[in-house]
Amino acid sequence: MEEYDRIIASLEQTRLSLEKLEQQHGSLANNIADTVEDAVFYNLEKTKALGGMKFSEVIRNMLDYSGREYDVVMKNGTSDVVVEVKHKVHENDIRDMLEKTIPNFKREFPGSQGKSIYGALAGMSFPPDFIQKAQEAGLFVLTQNGKNIKLGNSRGFKPKAF
Repeated sequence: MEEYDRIIASLEQTRLSLEKLEQQHGSLANNIADTVEDAVFYNLEKTKALGGMKFSEVIRNMLDYSGREYDVVMKNGTSDVVVEVKHKVHENDIRDMLEKTIPNFKREFPGSQGKSIYGALAGMSFPPDFIQKAQEAGLFVLTQNGKNIKLGNSRGFKPKAF
């Protein structure tokens, strides 16, 4: 019985340690995501430009009526850009942008009807082959450049309006 009690106590201690580790990991992941989003937002807010287009508004964490959040949205009278921010961009992020984020944005914001809607993926880590795939899909690519965020598309890139 004494051995059983020690095993149960040890399992409980392990469970508590795992919960604490999970909480710390979640906090760290959220901090990293917030830092990346800060860098992207403040750079876009400062320049109010992307791919030769000028914007009057740069909005962070814009919510639609269903509660879905858009990391950064840039607006002018004729165009909106939906920017999805990731610490490290993965191939499924490109697919999600095309199949979920942009269609949801167009559906949830009727004020964007008649405007050109562009997509942008921003990341501190953006593997080169994903840059090419995002570009082929017509998405702007935003990545780090020292202290600033730079446009990563190649010369002559033409964004796709969705």
